[in-house]
Amino acid sequence: MANKENTPNVWRGSPKSWKTKLIQMMKSKSVLLLVILCLASCMNRKLAKEKEGIFLIAIGDCFHQDTISLSINDFLVLDKVIINSDFSTGVSNAGVYYDSKSNELVKIVNGLQHRIPFAAKQSIKLFVIKNSKEYLFHFQLSKGRNILVEGCESKIKANQFKKQMTFE
Repeated sequence: MANKENTPNVWRGSPKSWKTKLIQMMKSKSVLLLVILCLASCMNRKLAKEKEGIFLIAIGDCFHQDTISLSINDFLVLDKVIINSDFSTGVSNAGVYYDSKSNELVKIVNGLQHRIPFAAKQSIKLFVIKNSKEYLFHFQLSKGRNILVEGCESKIKANQFKKQMTFE
């Protein structure tokens, strides 16, 4: 039998009193857990808002000495750039991404970066001209933030992905 002196103060007394104390402790832990979950939810929302405008437009496969012009939301980003795709990887010498920290579009052509001030939206109107043929695409960033423009068919294709694109 346990000695009363060795029993913790919480459990001393009648069974009714220690059950009440146990319920109070559980309630306080539940409140603490609820506060932690609310804070985590708020932090996730803040991170999601910081990422609202992040997108990537990659110019991919099947371009060989093609002249490309690209506009995003009626803003000319690439103007008559000669595009070449690597035959083995399908990666071209040009692409565009949005840097939400500086609110700039970063265009990369032939390994050189150029930053342009830009106000991002949740939708993208992408206008592409390939060798004087015009193509218009509309994207909602909620459906994916990665866009791949390809020229393998007789016309340009643009596909949207939620997951990050990888090229091998």
